[in-house]
Amino acid sequence: MTAAWPASLPQRADRHPYQETPQPAVTMFKPEVGSPISRRRSTVHLSAVTFAFVMTTTQAATFETFVRSTLAGGVLPFTIRHPRTDAVVTVTLIDETPYGIAYFAPEAWTVTFRALVRG
Repeated sequence: MTAAWPASLPQRADRHPYQETPQPAVTMFKPEVGSPISRRRSTVHLSAVTFAFVMTTTQAATFETFVRSTLAGGVLPFTIRHPRTDAVVTVTLIDETPYGIAYFAPEAWTVTFRALVRG
């Protein structure tokens, strides 16, 4: 069963640093002779999306526990609201470093991660 984004964390990502990059659905190769050959890699639409949230110190700790325990260090998929469409989508963390936490204000932190969105 796919984990869900914790209810105690912000439910909508900030849209300011939002970035979405569609992933190629076509693969190509060049044979020894002739023109390049391409084929569809998958029928699933994939996009790399940047998520950013401003969280309290307690929420940031909850997020870290969610990634470490529930997502097995960031390997397992989970559901979350898409920042642009607001639809609930299934995502998987994609970077080698699963997330970043930066100071925002006293008792507030910016938590960011990139995820591969399916759908």
